[in-house]
Parts: sequence; C-alpha cells; structure tokens
Amino acid sequence: MIHSYSRLTQKLSRRFLFIYTILFVFLSVIILIGSVCLLFFQTRQTAENQLSLAAESITSYQKELRDKTYLLTASHELAEMIKNYQQYSTNENYEKVNLYLSNFQTGDSMLRFISIRSIDNTVFHSLNSSSTHIQEYLEKQPHYQDLSIHNSSYFSPILKEGFENETPYCYFLSCQPLNGQTFLIAVCYDAQSLVNSLTTAGDTLSNITVYNNQREELFSFPHSFFNKFPIYLEDSSSSVGYHIDKTGLHFYLSGYATSTYLIETVFFSVLLKNYFFLFLCLLILYFIPLAAALLYLIPVNEKMLHPIAMLAEQIHTFSLGDNAVNILHTGDEIEDLSLSFHKMTVNINQQAETLARQERNEAITYYKLLATQTDPHFIYNTMNIINILARQGNFNEIIQVNTALTRVLRERLNTQNIVFEKIDKEIAALKQYQTIMDYRYHHQVTFEYDIDPSVLQLVIPKNILQPLAENSYYHGLTREDGSISGTIGLVIYEMNNEVIIELSDDGSGISPETLSEIKVSLQSPSQIVSEETTAHIGLENIYRRVQYLYHDNFSMDIQSTPGYGTTVSLSLPSIPPDSTSEKKR
Repeated sequence: MIHSYSRLTQKLSRRFLFIYTILFVFLSVIILIGSVCLLFFQTRQTAENQLSLAAESITSYQKELRDKTYLLTASHELAEMIKNYQQYSTNENYEKVNLYLSNFQTGDSMLRFISIRSIDNTVFHSLNSSSTHIQEYLEKQPHYQDLSIHNSSYFSPILKEGFENETPYCYFLSCQPLNGQTFLIAVCYDAQSLVNSLTTAGDTLSNITVYNNQREELFSFPHSFFNKFPIYLEDSSSSVGYHIDKTGLHFYLSGYATSTYLIETVFFSVLLKNYFFLFLCLLILYFIPLAAALLYLIPVNEKMLHPIAMLAEQIHTFSLGDNAVNILHTGDEIEDLSLSFHKMTVNINQQAETLARQERNEAITYYKLLATQTDPHFIYNTMNIINILARQGNFNEIIQVNTALTRVLRERLNTQNIVFEKIDKEIAALKQYQTIMDYRYHHQVTFEYDIDPSVLQLVIPKNILQPLAENSYYHGLTREDGSISGTIGLVIYEMNNEVIIELSDDGSGISPETLSEIKVSLQSPSQIVSEETTAHIGLENIYRRVQYLYHDNFSMDIQSTPGYGTTVSLSLPSIPPDSTSEKKR
C-alpha cells in the first residue's frame, strides 16, 4: 500500500500519471478517429444499399399499380359497357360496369378497390362492403379534385384510413382515355409487402422516411422524424448524398424513376452503442499498464521513500510538549537527520519548559500585585477620620475605626497567601470596610445585604467584594459637590452550580458611551479609553484576577441607566479550579 504521507511517491505518481495519460489520450484519439472514419464509411455503404433496395421496392410497387391501371383501361369489354351506359343510362348497365370492376379486383388479391369517374361525375366502382366509405374518403382528398381538372397521375402515401381492417394500402390516381373521353381512375392496392421491405431497411439502421414529388411523406419507420420536407434535399444537386446535424447522419437517395426521395437516418446514440466495446477495451488498456506501474512503485516506496516520509511526518506533527521523537535506524544520512531532529526536540522541550515556568511565576506575581493593590488615599482618609475623632474625644469610635482599618489591611496582605475565602468571612471583611466609610461619610450610605444562607460556606476569590463596593461608593454615589449618599445592595445566591454576586447602587449611573468603553477595556486592556473610563480601574482589577483564576469559565456583566444606578453581576463556578492549591504557593 502506498502511504498517503509520502510526498515523493505522490509527486512521482502524478508525473507518471500525467505523461501516461497524455500518451494514452493521443493514441486513443488516433484510434477513435480511425474508428469513426471506418464506421462512417461502413454506415454509409449500408445506408446506400438499404436505400437502393427500398427504391427498387417502391419502383416495383408503383410499376405494378400502373400496369394494373393500363390493363384495366385496355379492356374492350369495359369500354363497351361504359359506352352502353352512356347511351342507355339504366341501372342495369351501371351495375354491369360495377360488376366488371369487382371481377377485375377479385382476380388480384392485392387489389383493394377500383373506381372510375367520368366527366359528368358518374362514378363506377368495384363491389365490396367498404366501397362507399373509401370512395367518400378519396373524393375528400385534394389530389382527387385536382386530377379531375388536370390530366396527370398521383401516388398516395401509405394509408390505413378508409377500410375497416386498417391494413396499409396506397392508391394511384390517373386520367386515362376511354371511348374518346378522359376518365379519372383510382386503384387502391395493398401495401403490406412494400411496408415490410421499407421496415427492414429502417430496422437495419435507425429510421427511414420516403417523400413523393409533391413533398408529401409517403412512409416513415419506426416513426415520423421530420416535421417538413428537409431543406438539404431541395438544395442538393446530387441524387445520392448525406447530411449531418445534431441528431445524426441522414443519407438520402432521389429516385427519378419514381419521383420519390428516400432518407435513411442513423442517430448518434445508435453509433455510440457500437463504440461501447471499443471504449471498454480502451479503459482496460488504460488501467492494466497503470496498475502494473503502481505495483512497481509500491516496493520502491517501502524500501527507499518510506523512512523519508516517516521523518517528514515526525517533523510535521511535532509540537511543544510532545515526547522526543524516535530515531529512525536506517544506517544512512536519513538516520543522521533523525538523530539531529531528536536532539532538537529535546532542547526545544527543555527551553519551552523553562519559559513556561518563568511566565507562570510572572503571572503569579502579577496576581498578587492585583490582589494586594490598596489605594493610598483610602489609608490617608481613614487616618484623617481617626485624627478628627481623637480631637473630638470619641475614643470608642477611634477604636472601631482603627480596628476596622487593621482588619481591612490584614485581609489585603493575606491575599498573597490565601487565594480563596469563604463567603461569610468575605462579608465580615466588607462590613469592616463599610464601618470606615460610614464614619467618613456620616452614615449617608445605606448598605443592604441579601445573602442566601446556603452559600455562606462556599468560597470565592479573596478580597473581591470590597473593590466592588468601593467602585459604587466613589463612582456611583458621588454627587457633583463631592458628597456621597445613597443605597448599595449586595445579593449573593447559587444557581446552576454557579455563585451569582450582584452589587447595585442607586447613584448617577454610567452613560452608554462610557459603559461601552468600560466593557471594551475589560476585553482588551491595551485599548485606549477616556479618562472617565479609567476611573473605573477597580472593575478591571477584579476582572483580571478572576480571569487568571477561572480563565473563560466565568462571566462579568455591567448594567447601568443614567440617573437610576448601576448593577455589576459576577458569575463564578461554585467549585473553585483544581489549581487552587498551586496558586496558593
């Protein structure tokens, strides 16, 4: 089996296949052209022979009809009977003429009907059951009327109408002299033998069509092919020839003796059937050498190209972190290449592991910096509060504020050692921060808690609630005069194995443009944003820390309406990542 990854084998096979196919197509075209020429000449010879036989059949048939007509008009007995009727127009004399015509018809089994029409429109006809119907049919034909005026003759197409048994027949009309007068004689003759002869010619090829000198279709088999008289017959100056169109080959013969045109049609579909065996042979001749060549390439590929293909596959599929590739022992230059690539993969993995360790240490350091980030203004303002309380002599309040500040700072510093903390402890730390803010802003901010008791023992990233609340204090509830007042609400619950944290305020809200910039800055920290957006840096701090811990397994959404407030929603997995212990270090 030829390996699909052997590019050299594929290239060699494609080149061989291309050259082989070009040569084969060239030889096949020569064979096909020769075959087409040979088939054309054979078909033409067959068609001309069939047309000649068909023309002879038509000539013989028409001659027999004329002979019957001349024999009838040469009868002195018939002439005397018609003369007696013209002198004595009695019914008896009329029936004698009809009886004579009937006896004449009976004498030849091929005769179907005979009628004689005089100038005064007296019609004599052979006696049979269908004489009335056939006579009526003949009188309706345009040629029957024309010949009554012009002395000429006419051979009809092969018909079936007019007789009850509907066997094929032809009628021959001619004007003949009797007793010094001209009579129109109609002779209907059985055409089954003629149909059989023409059908045999049509069966040999595809289709045969016969026209008379009035451009009428006399006969067609197996079906009528032409809608009208072919133009190429009118333009042709030769009695024998052929015409080619999109349907096939049309061989024609003009019979001057019978004033007929015979067309033998050979459809291209019939010609293609004759080529089926030739096409089959060509396909066999194409695939046998090809299969033999491929059977030769198989061992060549296995012996010479397979090690190269294996080495190429190793190089193509190797990626950082994969085990070192195996060495191909071939005893030649391929083995040297394989050994060099093996050493290179070992060195690459070692270097990649060193770089990954450095990046990991840098990421941990960055996380700790984010987690312990403290606004110096917050410490300064808190110390200022303690100073004011000391001047006022409020020692109990000093103790409360100092205790709260100590706990807040301790929680910030402990973030370097503890990554996750239970929700109840985080809420306790948030309340210490709230104590400081209440003293600072004279209890103008109401903080409402709605915590589901079932989530108190679940863990979330440490020191994540205070930055959310701090963002609401300084950006949501701050008025234009610098005062802070309003309501902050914290809701925490669990849904679908996720801890949902929602912190909202009823402050001034965020404009749509600024909110859009904030969301862009969270997704793309390098994005250049406005000064107003930069004021919400606490949200980006939270986002980066959560992203470091949970990667893409979290969501953070900000909804705000100017004049009505802002809500920050954070969804975290109920179970922290497995790498928690690793991040603690």
